[in-house]
Amino acid sequence: MSEEIIYIRSDPNDDEEATSFETNDNESSKLLSALLGSDNITNEELNIYRQWAICFEHTVKQVHQNNYCFILTGSSIDCSFSSGSDYDQMIEVNDTEVTKPGDIDDRQVGNILIMSQENCTPGFTILSVYTLSQNPHTPETIACIESCDQTKGSTLLSNDKYIEYQMKVISGRNMNSPPSFHAGEAMRDGPCVMLNYSYNGQDSEIGIGLRCCSWPNEANEWITRTRESNWPNQALIDKIKTMPCHVLPEGNPNSKNCQLEWRFAFILSERELIWNFSDVQIQCYVILKTLKKEILDKMFEKELNSFHLKTIVFWKSEEISQWNGSNLIENVQKCLLFLNECIQQRHLSHYFIKSRNLFAGRLQVSSLL
Repeated sequence: MSEEIIYIRSDPNDDEEATSFETNDNESSKLLSALLGSDNITNEELNIYRQWAICFEHTVKQVHQNNYCFILTGSSIDCSFSSGSDYDQMIEVNDTEVTKPGDIDDRQVGNILIMSQENCTPGFTILSVYTLSQNPHTPETIACIESCDQTKGSTLLSNDKYIEYQMKVISGRNMNSPPSFHAGEAMRDGPCVMLNYSYNGQDSEIGIGLRCCSWPNEANEWITRTRESNWPNQALIDKIKTMPCHVLPEGNPNSKNCQLEWRFAFILSERELIWNFSDVQIQCYVILKTLKKEILDKMFEKELNSFHLKTIVFWKSEEISQWNGSNLIENVQKCLLFLNECIQQRHLSHYFIKSRNLFAGRLQVSSLL
């Protein structure tokens, strides 16, 4: 373990400036926290990001006449955006909902899909078509129709076919494409469509999400979980448990049904947790992302991503009760030790679906922190 923490101040208009801090000095920890605070990496700044994201999403929804609901994600809403970062967002496809078999309501309208997790690894589900919208000419319904796969007497939704259709819509190669979607080259990246805007060299990653009426049963453990600290507090838990989760068009690569599986995602819940981080929690996360960019990426060749680091901070936040400027570096160390432990064991539990291993099929290397 290194005896120094290096923070690189990155500003598009300035040269990068690196500052190192001794890890055994509370005063250095306070200084680092103050430095990060001067870079607006604070809870107050997170609240500004929250307000901006909500306004942006509402405006875009009106522009697209409620056909598409955009949800901002990633570094663009969590104080960690830097030069070279992608603009991440998710499209929640309207008029299409996923429900459990026991929660079917015949009064529901639109495209109704049924989740079935039998024979799926934790965190994934297969979707069967229960009913389609009475209007077969909407882009949402066409996407479902073109993605149907007849398997053993059931009509299932293929994630490959679904995202191929949505790629055509997003890249402007489809008659249903909104005018603002006519942009750059489109490529698939897992459950996302990657757009490259050649005029500014900026990438935008757009996830495709279907709204779930309720959480999968395996995620209910999060609501009643015993936590050593008071994070998240009960009020935040009560708020988050009312938020929908989504399924994304990506299957488990090790599954024989990979093309028919969809992955659960808790994007709204996760960003609400981020937006409720204290100054030191968000500063810890930003430091981890800096270490990833400067050190870990060279060791693991893209085996680790920002989602893993966010999950690490979530788990440690449930254990660590003190998040103040004087122990920022100590808490960064605790997160790194936990990350090292997870790498050694090649197991990192998903924060909401504890039984899902985020390192499954990853880290086929022997490099250690």
